[in-house]
Amino acid sequence: MSRCIFCGGGTSDEHILAQWLIRDCELDSQPIELGVGADQGGRFEFITEKQPLRKFLLTSICVPCNTGWMSRLENTTKDALTPFLQLEWPLLDAEPLEALVPFCRDLTLWMLKTAVTFGTKMSVPIPQYVIRDLRHGIIYPGVVLDLACSELSGTYVAITKQWNVVVNGNESVRQNPDGFRLTWQIRHLILRVSYFPYTARLQLKPRYPVVLYPIFNIVPPYESRSGSGIITYRKRYVYADVRQFEHETTYYKTAAPDPVLEGLNRSVALPW
Repeated sequence: MSRCIFCGGGTSDEHILAQWLIRDCELDSQPIELGVGADQGGRFEFITEKQPLRKFLLTSICVPCNTGWMSRLENTTKDALTPFLQLEWPLLDAEPLEALVPFCRDLTLWMLKTAVTFGTKMSVPIPQYVIRDLRHGIIYPGVVLDLACSELSGTYVAITKQWNVVVNGNESVRQNPDGFRLTWQIRHLILRVSYFPYTARLQLKPRYPVVLYPIFNIVPPYESRSGSGIITYRKRYVYADVRQFEHETTYYKTAAPDPVLEGLNRSVALPW
């Protein structure tokens, strides 16, 4: 019998994508792109046919987790994200974005919870040392959550252990068994939670996502000059689509070790 992936207890059914998201954003009637990348070649496998998301379940979740801390996160997340899940992105979005500040930690926990459930379903496991304290509201050091706006509306969920990394000036696709990123888009909203130890992130200028965690940050707009010399100011967190958002993110290897990771013995399963 399977055990709860969060606490080791008994099991029940858990929707991988929240029921309120499926209902409020009518996801069952929308084409959705599911992506999984787990091999060394940098390839993604995509599922593009219509998915019955209400039946997209994971059984290895216990009732106390499902109806306790996970339910609380769903309620908090719904309140925080609703302004960004409309058919059109809010024209005046500065105030709604600033209003996310009190929710950033819960949003990160919610995205990590989703990464664990989606990753388990799609055989892209999240490290146990990241999972074990989520139910206590503890986020492992090095986890990053960011947000962007896609000009192209759509529905997309992808998880991978791969990333573009620059080593000695050369860019290539690398894979880390401990690292992961989950990116999802619903309508115009993109959220991405990532954890890649021993790296630092680079974003291709001029665009840069809103960082929600660990420290909330919005980079000021950039100047764009037309052929006639007219200057406009563009929001850095607006991307043409989710692929531009992903492709413009690169990492470089850091020389300094992660002191927390150095103290872990990953060959030994961490106890619940």
